[in-house]
Amino acid sequence: ASQLGREIGKRKLRVRVLSADGYLKPRSDRKAKDLVGGSDTLRLDLLKDHLEHLNRGETFTPPEYNHLTGEVEAGSPVDPGQLDVIIFEGWPVFAVPELRDSLDVKVYIDLPDMMRFLQRGQRDPSERNYSIDDTLWIFVTSQASEFGPLVRGQMPSADIVYQPLDHALWFKKG
Repeated sequence: ASQLGREIGKRKLRVRVLSADGYLKPRSDRKAKDLVGGSDTLRLDLLKDHLEHLNRGETFTPPEYNHLTGEVEAGSPVDPGQLDVIIFEGWPVFAVPELRDSLDVKVYIDLPDMMRFLQRGQRDPSERNYSIDDTLWIFVTSQASEFGPLVRGQMPSADIVYQPLDHALWFKKG
């Protein structure tokens, strides 16, 4: 979604990408309850509230998840009136019908599993300071098991299913 946002921004549109990661419960809360994945790891009530603000054109401040500390921090305000495109990335908006139904256009990016892993292998160490071992463990234990029922199962709900042919688009050059 970040790459898509950058590409749209190159066309002189005002774009903001919001991440479902910001709606994760703090890592300590998830560990205390032994939550690894699924909707129980999220603050869905806050996500729903923010999508309602968005649909009414009201400014709101989405949270941001700090992958280094495992804590949720305040993000920067979003004023829908100042943006041309708002991209909300993450499976929760597809998995919860009332959230999914609040979106104007739903795009499902269908990357092959190996490309998803390679994308994470590039992103997680550089943006989240995870080791390659941690990235592999997280992918195998939570992401891979969640991906089928929670994510791939949402593909029929998409207005557009995008299967990139040029996988180089998804990786930073350099």
